[in-house]
Amino acid sequence: MSASAPLIRRAAVEGMGTAALVAVVVGSGIPATGPIIDAGTRLPANSLATPAPSAEESALAR
Repeated sequence: MSASAPLIRRAAVEGMGTAALVAVVVGSGIPATGPIIDAGTRLPANSLATPAPSAEESALAR
């Protein structure tokens, strides 16, 4: 987006990007806090849940 784009439009796009990032971070943490009882499996569960939405978000940013 160019610097000449209206401020409202740039702010809206920035807000949507921030909302998407928050959704990815919060959403990836949900599986790790679910029915998994063993604390040792929470980190791998969270690690597996995070990359897919993050990759999708970075692909949409291009």
